[in-house]
Amino acid sequence: MQADIQADIDTINSAVTLLKQHIDFASAHSRLSDFETQITSDGFWDNQAQAQKVMQEKNHFENQLAIIE
Repeated sequence: MQADIQADIDTINSAVTLLKQHIDFASAHSRLSDFETQITSDGFWDNQAQAQKVMQEKNHFENQLAIIE
C-alpha cells in the first residue's frame, strides 16, 4: 500500500517537473515581475486598452503558475 502511494507521488512529481519545463517556470516568474513593474509605473492606466491587455496576460501567467505551485 505504501509503495503504491509513493509510486503515485513520484508520478505526480515527474508530471509537475515536465509542466514546469513546458511553461518555462523561471521565465514565467520573471514575466510576472515585469508585469508588476509595468502596472505600478506612472501612466500605466493612461492607455486603457493596453493596460487591460497587460492585466489579462498577467492573470494568465498567475493562473498557470498557481496550478503547479
